[in-house]
Amino acid sequence: MPLDVLVISPMVMKHQSPHSTADGCTFDAATNFTVKVSTDDGSGTLTALTVTPAADGHSARASLPASPRPLRVVVTVTPTGANADRFWEVSGDIQYQGNAVWGSLATTPVQFQPAPSSFLQGASVTTFLNVWLPRVKDVTDRVLQELSTIPANRTRWLPTALTTWKIPPAATRFVSSPPVDAGAIKVDAASTVDPDTTDLVFHIKGFKTPQLIAMCWPNAFGFPMGTATAAAGGGGSAPTFLQAAPAPFLIFFHAQHGQNMPGFYTNGSPWPFGWDLLFFGLYHYLIYSGDVIQSWGSLGLPIQARHANKNCVVIVPQNKFGSHGPADEIVEFNDPDLVQEILEEIQVHMYFRAGKKFTRPSIGRTAAGSMSNGNVLLTQFLNTKAGKPFLNNILREVYVFDPNGSDDALNAAPVDAALSWAKTGPSDKMIRYFAQKAHPVHTRLLGAAPPTGNFVKDGTNANFTGGVISSTAWLAVGALDSNGQAQADWQVAHQLIPGMFLSYAFSKSGF
Repeated sequence: MPLDVLVISPMVMKHQSPHSTADGCTFDAATNFTVKVSTDDGSGTLTALTVTPAADGHSARASLPASPRPLRVVVTVTPTGANADRFWEVSGDIQYQGNAVWGSLATTPVQFQPAPSSFLQGASVTTFLNVWLPRVKDVTDRVLQELSTIPANRTRWLPTALTTWKIPPAATRFVSSPPVDAGAIKVDAASTVDPDTTDLVFHIKGFKTPQLIAMCWPNAFGFPMGTATAAAGGGGSAPTFLQAAPAPFLIFFHAQHGQNMPGFYTNGSPWPFGWDLLFFGLYHYLIYSGDVIQSWGSLGLPIQARHANKNCVVIVPQNKFGSHGPADEIVEFNDPDLVQEILEEIQVHMYFRAGKKFTRPSIGRTAAGSMSNGNVLLTQFLNTKAGKPFLNNILREVYVFDPNGSDDALNAAPVDAALSWAKTGPSDKMIRYFAQKAHPVHTRLLGAAPPTGNFVKDGTNANFTGGVISSTAWLAVGALDSNGQAQADWQVAHQLIPGMFLSYAFSKSGF
């Protein structure tokens, strides 16, 4: 009677250090883990099998019972030791048909290789199941569950419960190109734009903050493959793993730094899964609640990207109130190396999800931006570890949307940080800065005194764009204040500048 043996080989991402390139990440055999294997004889009762670790600590094996066929096999790989704080446990089912034929079930995790490799030796069949231990886990279903009961004081923002996290199409107006002419905003007729994205929320293992990160992956980008780099040494041997094409990203920092505190966000579970934290810290950045000019407050980031005909993976990290100020708001995302690693992990998850297993990630052109006092976090991101390869070579665009309605210093900080960042690395780095009034930093960005009134113009460096768009200019195209009145309110411009001008920044981008 043949003996069927299952060998489980956990793998982890081996991120390049230092992060000098965007394609230096590969997979490596894991250590420090336990493996449990159980089988179902068809009755629904699980029977645990004896699991024997390999001498090198990189795998474990179990002998399968001779019947029944098909056989449901449940595999759980649990990181231990130092790995317990860095990688998620992976557990799920696969089905053995017999004769070295395996299949996936609805409960098969994306981290399992769906068709394990097998070989026959005498009467024995040995199958190798590769299991990726990730640092990011899809928690979209939990997020939907947390948002399913709308607090009474939030029905204005979300009138009916979400049944899906997918970002819906929006019927809205967009700014024209150019967006300002003779001091007046130019707006196109309303159109319906479907962002056509795959939308997920990930939980990052081992981070203080952010722990949750929302992602919108453009389906038009898909999962293209690039050229793999030959492994170093050994005479330039062939690469071990496939290489993904560079994926473009936008990192948009949550605006309410210093506001997401006890007494402000009060509904739902504790951080990071509270209702307010999920809606205001993640979801409202991704949607439009109507024609944005009259229903401002949501930013529609992936919708603006699609309107500009640009493929870009939108990332919104959820920050946390920090008692010691901005350094506590975004802890790990102040380290560009860690940011790159998480982007790589997200790209790998999406390729796994698409069936492209064990594909090496590659991070493409990346932008970072924010609005309001989220620009404090953007400034911190650019300054804390300035000169890191990710900032020098991969981050190529910075978008600054109205840091403060009137304060010169608050407007200057992110723009000056961006100007310093732009002096390093490639010469095609771009800065787009839009405010509701002129500030001295406009002159430094543009290389000359700005025009008076409302304007949008490029500087002496054509990659730098500055603009001023006041609330009165928005009222002239039909904007209303938060009470539905056509009256000057600084919040009108404060919300509509990021709510509409990202599409213009994207139209001038290198994506």
